[in-house]
Amino acid sequence: MDDLGAAEEEHLTATLLEGLVREFSALPSHARLTGVGGPHLRVGHRTVTKKEERTNGADIGVVVDVRVPGRLQLRTGDLIQVKKSTALTPGRTGREDTWTIKRRQLHDLLEHSASAVYWLIRGTGDVLVVPAKFLAAVEGAAARPSSKQFTVGHAAIRHTAVPMEQYLPDLVVGLWLGSSSDRTLQAAQGTSRTTRPRFALTIDVVLEPMLG
Repeated sequence: MDDLGAAEEEHLTATLLEGLVREFSALPSHARLTGVGGPHLRVGHRTVTKKEERTNGADIGVVVDVRVPGRLQLRTGDLIQVKKSTALTPGRTGREDTWTIKRRQLHDLLEHSASAVYWLIRGTGDVLVVPAKFLAAVEGAAARPSSKQFTVGHAAIRHTAVPMEQYLPDLVVGLWLGSSSDRTLQAAQGTSRTTRPRFALTIDVVLEPMLG
């Protein structure tokens, strides 16, 4: 954050995704070294060009393919919006984390996926994951009808937010998140005619069923 805090959210998002791809890619090697079995993972991401982009209701579209031969096969998609704290604005260090939420983006996310989330980057660099529908509840109580955006502080979301390491297992193999509907998958893959994310994240998970 010392180097990237003042960067645009798009650059922070790309850097964050590159870090996630590296960490996911290292898991199979770690499992071999420790002798612990686990899923076969393949993770990648691409940037959707401005020419491709239409209505940008999401920063990240994620598609998860889960396959357990003979037992499970499912593809789910979800949408993510990334916001950085105003504490990362030059000259504003030391203040409480707050994030500006654009109302149209929020509504676009929820129209495509009820489990869509926001990744809120704190001034420390930590990432908090907050359900979009919770922010919609805050919007309903705090936003003026005529405003196009509203501000949410850390105090308002701290009891609802979860850390990235808690969110990712549910996204990848928990099947608590995402949707298998055609509309959500098209939006997450960037093939929807109306909503296309800026980044596309793909996660393939293959689990070998245990014998016995």
